[in-house]
Amino acid sequence: MKLITERTDVQDRIIDYLQSIGWEYLPPQDVQNLRHYDIKEPFLIPIVEEKLGELNKGVITNESVGEIIRKLRLLPPNIQGNEEFLNYLQGWRTVYVEKEQREKNIKLVDYDNPKNNSLAFTKEFWFEGRDRRRLDIVLFVNGFPIADIETKSPTVVEAKEEAFEQVRLYNADLPELFKFLQFYAVCDGIRLYYGPTWKYESKTFYRWRAENGYNFERLTKTFLQREEILKSLQDYIVFLRIDDELKKYILKQHQRRTIDKILERVLKGEKNKGLVWHTQGAYKTLTMIVAARKLR
Repeated sequence: MKLITERTDVQDRIIDYLQSIGWEYLPPQDVQNLRHYDIKEPFLIPIVEEKLGELNKGVITNESVGEIIRKLRLLPPNIQGNEEFLNYLQGWRTVYVEKEQREKNIKLVDYDNPKNNSLAFTKEFWFEGRDRRRLDIVLFVNGFPIADIETKSPTVVEAKEEAFEQVRLYNADLPELFKFLQFYAVCDGIRLYYGPTWKYESKTFYRWRAENGYNFERLTKTFLQREEILKSLQDYIVFLRIDDELKKYILKQHQRRTIDKILERVLKGEKNKGLVWHTQGAYKTLTMIVAARKLR
């Protein structure tokens, strides 16, 4: 197998890995068409319209599909807008159904039937906001952009730091896109790091690890597999207001495993006790919040 030495080598590997685990690759020219050749358009319009109608049969009409898209476009380009979009992704927002004369929840993503969702990605995604920028790889769920993946050559000494700063700059320059993106990843062909958008701190920038070693293919596939991405959107991204400031977090792997173990223990019903070992700074509060939400 060819050695990974260039940024494009890393990008090509990720493209292959994504396709092998069920993601659909959309060439840049196809994405331009799906965006109606508008460099300021964040959505893949035909896919969004199709999936909204398909996932909300009997709830929304063709007219209300357009209204939902309009409301999403008008979300503020800041962390508050990003939180509100996550509320939509998680199914917490409603639309009035005239024939039933009541509000019903809108479904942007089908978490109960993961295969009902369109998972697609593209490379070299150009977007114009305060400046014109190109993102290496963008992930879409049902036509909505949800993540940015930046690739770097493993020969770059400070690849992680360089990519981290690059994503932070993109967020500042492209708030109309990043109000939708929920997380980002940085890959150099050896390691994979990830973090939440709208919160660029070293303590919320995590390294992803595979259980059976550090093979880059295994790292990429475990992080980007359909189930993991949907679980991240549904459960593992948390907004908290601390000292009147809205902050965003994405769970680390040990937190995800802990929550899975808690749910497993509760569902089995065989034991009513368990011990979770944490060190200081391990974000115990976040783990408890998400576990409690899952157990409701």
